[in-house]
Order: sequence, then structure tokens, then C-alpha cells
Amino acid sequence: MKFSPRPEQACSTFVLVACALTLSVQSAQAQSNKSKESEDVDALDPIVVTGSTDNKDTIAQSEITSDLIDRTQSATIPGLLSSLPGIELIGNSRVLGQSINMMAFGDTEDIEITIDGAQKSFEKYQQGSVFIDPELLKVIDITKGTFSAEKYGAFGGSVEMTTKSASDMLRDGQSYGAFAKVGFASNGNELVKSAATYARSEEQGFEVLVAGTHRTNDDYSVAGNDEDLTLSAGSMLTGHFKASLEREDHFFELSGIHSYSDDYKPWAARRGLITASQWSLNKYGSLEEYLKTQAVDREMKDTSLSGTYEYNPDSDLIDLAFKASYSKTAQHDTRRVPLSDPDYSAGLYVGGDDSTLDYSIYKLDLQNTSAFNWGEFENTLKYGVQMRHEIRDSMAFKKSYVGRPEYNNGHLQPYNIPSGTQTIWSAWGEYTIGFAGLELTPGLRYDYIHSKGEANLASKYNNPEMNHDYGTVERFGFSPSISAVYSLTPNIKLFGDYAYKLRAPLVDEFYDVGSIRATATQLQNERVSAKRIGVASTYKNVLMQNDTITGRMAIYRNDVSNNIYRLLSENSRSYDAPAPTYGNLAGYYTQGFEAELYYDSERFFGSIAYSRMQGKHDGTLKDVNATTDQYVSEVAPTKLIVSLGYKVPEADITFGWKGRFVDAQDRVPDNYTSLYSPSKGYAVHDVFLTWTPKEGRFEGLEARASIENMFNKNYRPYFADGAAPEKGVNFKSSVSYKF
Repeated sequence: MKFSPRPEQACSTFVLVACALTLSVQSAQAQSNKSKESEDVDALDPIVVTGSTDNKDTIAQSEITSDLIDRTQSATIPGLLSSLPGIELIGNSRVLGQSINMMAFGDTEDIEITIDGAQKSFEKYQQGSVFIDPELLKVIDITKGTFSAEKYGAFGGSVEMTTKSASDMLRDGQSYGAFAKVGFASNGNELVKSAATYARSEEQGFEVLVAGTHRTNDDYSVAGNDEDLTLSAGSMLTGHFKASLEREDHFFELSGIHSYSDDYKPWAARRGLITASQWSLNKYGSLEEYLKTQAVDREMKDTSLSGTYEYNPDSDLIDLAFKASYSKTAQHDTRRVPLSDPDYSAGLYVGGDDSTLDYSIYKLDLQNTSAFNWGEFENTLKYGVQMRHEIRDSMAFKKSYVGRPEYNNGHLQPYNIPSGTQTIWSAWGEYTIGFAGLELTPGLRYDYIHSKGEANLASKYNNPEMNHDYGTVERFGFSPSISAVYSLTPNIKLFGDYAYKLRAPLVDEFYDVGSIRATATQLQNERVSAKRIGVASTYKNVLMQNDTITGRMAIYRNDVSNNIYRLLSENSRSYDAPAPTYGNLAGYYTQGFEAELYYDSERFFGSIAYSRMQGKHDGTLKDVNATTDQYVSEVAPTKLIVSLGYKVPEADITFGWKGRFVDAQDRVPDNYTSLYSPSKGYAVHDVFLTWTPKEGRFEGLEARASIENMFNKNYRPYFADGAAPEKGVNFKSSVSYKF
């Protein structure tokens, strides 16, 4: 589908806006008997909600609410998060080809992602890592950095997603209800249909919600020309349920979510425009036939199930929470056979002719919070134990290996995608003492990590003479931390954090082998020494009555030691043959500055968010002893995000503009170890309009419209690796109603 914006498309998409304006006038007239003093002015989020400055857990936190999720109509979580300073989307517009970069950490293991407490993880070359439809989410809490003793690893930070419940959907006075929504985006003819039904019994303390979303799209058009992003069309069906029961001091909750897609995709989902050389066209006869060598029929299943029990009696010493969860992400790829080359067999390093990769994670978490006072000192002790068991199951078939016993007749695990298990047992504690405006929180965490590989079915990659060892490896260590929050004035708070955190090598780092490469059982824990200082402030009634200004600034530095990386050139030669695939390098640093300012009032709102960072390796990724240090390729370019908006509370209308201004990034390694290519700077502009009547005949209706990349700017984000321009101009609209 070739896309070029035409006036009739804009008009048809924005019929919704005209209707909203007309109906809003009628709604405002119906409410004209309301005095201004009694108006309920809804403070809509300008961009995000900054965390409370009350304690160290939230002072540097950001929150994306369902209002912003609905307003942006984003198809992916990484796309939503890229509106924040210090966070970028890795990949392109393909829904299954996106992951997250946070504070210059871009690997899957460096960002902890949970949904209702269930751990999400999927690590595979050139694939995405988050496969959850934002439509079902109530809120996303983002914490940058790894300063909490409660968290394992997660050097870049954490993303905690909470799904909607019945209480979030019910209108005032309702005990049951239903919800329906339809959304459309012109670029790619994207269509989203959502529905939910829910109920709550105040007397029984019980509530339940069942919801579903179906999202489809054609190939997206890239900006500035008539080209499509090849094989970006897709569909995803997602279902969700959530139920809870509250009885006096006890609270139980059960939540589940499952998504499914089955589409024709590039094997490397992050790949950009796919073009065929004349030689390839001559060989295979057409682009469609050539694509069979580059693409797969990909079936994705993503499941999460979590349960929570909370016990909170009338005691300051007991606030108990127990959480259990199960998560599984399964990918199955099948290649089509070119008609002109029936013997074609894809390389094992790209999954062969048929492959599966499943990640299953079981997680248990028990914690308690005790509060007590000693004189003028306020004390809080949080402590807990955790268990996480991850199963990585990989298998492939390569038909050209049939009849070759050293490759088990083609049925084997890809050597670069090993199978195995990893179990992490942990205990942690944080002690907070508060006195005279100062809150000080030292913390300590202990982790024991048990890893075991699954022997490859092919003797080629299970050869003791090549030091192929799939046995047990154990790692452990302590992670101390300390945080402080000081109230300089009632409106200004200073905060600072330090943590010395570890993460153990992953299954695919320990047991990735090759015909001339050994397993890497020598690997040691990777460590980060993380530092941050900042200031947060909130002022009310500044420019006008009942307005709010919130600001936050922070500088940080992360010094990573024993960083784990694939051994190349000189680094590989430092080992006896056969050298392992991975090794611990000399380390690197990243550092940066972030500033955010948000303004909200009865009518006007706006925000400014800025981030800048830099970083270098000790030596290079090929030679740690090199005389010139290499730039860290995961460092994001400087970014400024500005928004302005206006609210018409008497008509329940909000409209506004957002601009993203991104600098060029040329501080990248000049050799093949760089993950990304230099990028140029760009500016992209979006506008939006919403109508959400709170009373009157249209109460329960929400109408939204927006234009993304309204000037059809041709730009290539740095973390798209220059593979393809981003989406072109995109007209979006949606209508929903709560019955």
C-alpha cells in the first residue's frame, strides 16, 4: 500500500473532530447551570506524571497514565516511552521489532520489564523485546537506574506496567458496565478494536474485568517518499482478565494477559527496507521469491499470569505482600521455499528452515514493610526474598543437514541460540531513617545464580575436545546501595543515590559455542557503580490560581566493570585456543544530564524535557589495550521534547502540540563493532485533540484525534541504525464509550 497524504484523507479522518466540537457545544450548553466555582476541572497530563517527592522510590520516577496512552494511540510500549528524556526506541516501525534503550543501556537484560508483576524477557538477535498492546494498560511506572535493593541487575532501569481493573473502568454509581472502542490510523490503514466488560460488588469486595483488543495494519509508509516498510503489515489479538477480592485485612488479585500474532516478517525484525539486487532478481525471478530467503512466517505467543496476596492488619510492623507469576514468550519461525531454488536452506545462525525459541519465567516474591519510631526518628524497614527461574528452550531444523549425523540430521539447537535454565535466589533489605527533613536509606541485596546449559543435540556443537561444556555454573554476590532525600525547603528536595549492582552472565552468554569456539564458563559477574544526584521541586499558584509547576533535574554516571561482550580480534587472542565466545572486558562509563519542567493549570499546560549523555569504553571492543578509547554506541543523541496545550473545561476539550528535536549523533565507533551508524538531527511535530465529556448526555464518550509527523519529515532515528526512515504523516482518530 503506497501512502501519500491527500486532503480527502485528512478530512475523513477529522470528521470525528468536527463532530466532537459540535457535540461539545451542546454538552456545554446542557451544563450551563453549573457555576464556575463548582466546575470539576480535570487536570489532564501534559506529557507524563512525575513521581511524588515524598520518598526515594518515587522522587525520580515517571508515570504514563491511561490518558496519555489513549491520547497517543501508540501501538507499542517502546513508542510510548520514547517521549521521556533518556529513553529511546530501538528498532523501526514493525511492532515486533522494537525494544528499549534507557540511560545508554540497550540490552534486554539491562531493562527490567514487568506486567502486573510478571517478568517479561525475550532476547534474540535483531528482535523486539516487548509484545504487549498498550490499550489494556492503566499505568506505566518508569524508574531509571538501578538504585533499589529490591531489583536484580536492571542497570538501565525498570518499566512496571499495570493493567486496567474494573474499578478503573466503572462510571460513578455503576456496579457493572461495558466498554467499546474503535481507532483508526491512516498510515498503514491501522485499525484497533477494543471491548471490555466488568463488574464490582461493594458488599462482597469482589470485582472482575474481561477485555480484548484486535489490532491490524497494512505495510507502513516511510516518511518523505512513496516507499513502504517491507513486511511491516501485521495483526495482533490480545485478551486480558483481572479479578480481585478484598476481605478486611486481606486482598487477593489474579491477572492474566495473552497476545497472539502470525505474520510474514523479516527474520531480523529490526531490519529496514528490503531491496533486491539485480542478481537476486535474476536468480529468484521476483522480489516476492527473493523475500522467501529473507523472511519467515512468524507465530508469536506472549502469555503472563500473576497472583497477589496482601495482608495489612492494624499493625505498623506488618504490611505483607506475596506475588507469584508465570510468563512465557514463544516465537516459531518457518521459512518458505523459493520456487526457483527448492533446495534452498537458510543458515543455522539465522534459525535454519524452521526454528522455535521459548522464554518461560517463574517468579516468587515475598516482602514485608515495618514502620516504627524512635523518638523523633521515623524508621521503615523493607525486606524480602525472591526466586526467579528462567527456562530458555531453543530448537531448529536445517534440511541441508539431513543425512549428516554430526548435525543430528538437521535437528539441533542453533549454536548461537543455546538452551538452558537459570535460577536466581535473592534476599534484600532497605532501612529508611528520617529526621529533620532528611531521609536516608541504606540497602543490601544478595543474589545466588545457578545456570545450567542443555547439551546440543548435534555433536558438532557438543564436543568436549572443543571445550563445549553445558554443565552447571554458579555465581553469587552482594549489591550495596544508599539513597538520600533532603527537603531543602517545603517546595525543593535534593536527592542522591549510589549502588554497586551485579548481574550474572546469561544462558546465551555462558553456552554460546561454535565449531571452533568454547563455552564461556569462565565469565564473571558484570558490575555497575551507579551514581546520581538531582533536585525536584513543585510549586502551586505561581502564574494563576490553582496552577502547578513541577521540575526535576539530575546528573548521573554509570561505571561498568567486567562488561560481558563477544570476544573479537585481540581480546580473543588473550585466551588459549579454543577461545570462548564471550569474555569480560575492561569496562566503560556513561554519564548524562536530564531536565524536566511541567506546567498545568485550569486551561494552559506545557512541558520541556531535555536529555544529553556520553560514554566511552576502556580501550575498544576489539582490543581493551588500545591507546584510543572507543565511544559507547548505545549512547543516545541529545533530545529536547516540548509540548504546549490548551483546555476548555466547560466543553471538556483539550488540544495541543508536541515537538521532538533530536541532535545528530556522530560519536560512534568507526569500525564494525558499532551497533549503529551515525545519524543526522531532525525535528518532528505532532498535534492532538481530545473530547472527554464528564457530564450530560455524552458522559462516557471519548473522542480523540491526532496527527503524527504532520510535515511528513523524512528522518532516521539513531537506534533504527539508518535502515529505514520512520513513518510518514499519520492521521489518527478513535472513539470509545463506557456503557
